[in-house]
Amino acid sequence: MCQRSCCIVLASAAAAFAQLGAPPATSPDDAWSAEVQLCTSDVPRCRPRVVIHGTSNHPQRGKEIPLPGLCGHSIWLKWIDNRVVAVTCQINPSVGIYQEVDVITGKIMNEALGINFTRSPDGRHVANTGWLPHFGMPYEQSYHLQIDGKDVYPKPTHPDQELNLARKVANRYIEIHDFQSGFAWSPDSRLVALVDLVFDWEPRTDRVNGDDDENRLNPRFYLVVAGVNAIPRGVRIKRSAAPPELHWIGNSAIELVDPPDQKTYRIADLLPVSQVRKPTGNHLQRR
Repeated sequence: MCQRSCCIVLASAAAAFAQLGAPPATSPDDAWSAEVQLCTSDVPRCRPRVVIHGTSNHPQRGKEIPLPGLCGHSIWLKWIDNRVVAVTCQINPSVGIYQEVDVITGKIMNEALGINFTRSPDGRHVANTGWLPHFGMPYEQSYHLQIDGKDVYPKPTHPDQELNLARKVANRYIEIHDFQSGFAWSPDSRLVALVDLVFDWEPRTDRVNGDDDENRLNPRFYLVVAGVNAIPRGVRIKRSAAPPELHWIGNSAIELVDPPDQKTYRIADLLPVSQVRKPTGNHLQRR
């Protein structure tokens, strides 16, 4: 069967491939064109591909640049500048692959594994939610922020394990993370802001276990700011049912829009999250 993996190549379409319905993506200077082609036959070692070629006004050659395997039909292209294209492919709803590739040299400029890939304003960094198993218990699906492939927030509970598993106390898993907002980069590309739901979870004996509101114990919400070289800082907030929005005011403050509330927080006033999340008397109460 056709192997589901991806590559960027310079080639004309062959019988083993079919072009996706989306039109080709053209570089900002109109010199390069990129389009996705998928395998349509059982050609041995057939690989879906992104075809890079010069436009009619600028005939030129690119390079064959293999990308990680497991790419399915969900593949997106976006030109970053005149010679770098970003390729995102979805493996499943919980895991995707992101790469920025120089179409001249074939060099991978940046790459990440997970979901919610968000480039910094200066184009030098990528923030994302680290990869999660598509099926699993809540303690196996605790969200974690990565920047350029490094775990930034929260730090892994078990550094020797791939997944950022929650801590277990007696029969309860505590401090499971579920991000409630997108990532908002500061204008200087140093910090990322997000809204985090932190909750506890324990197996239920009276029903089938699952990740629903009744199983989420002691939920609490935080505005968090983190960076590669910065200690994560935050503040506990109240949440409504509407998705929150985050807007930076310069590099020193964040406006949180959580209808019907709207509030501005100065970064200098935020405390390290290790202090903000100290256990309280109701830490083991059910919701």
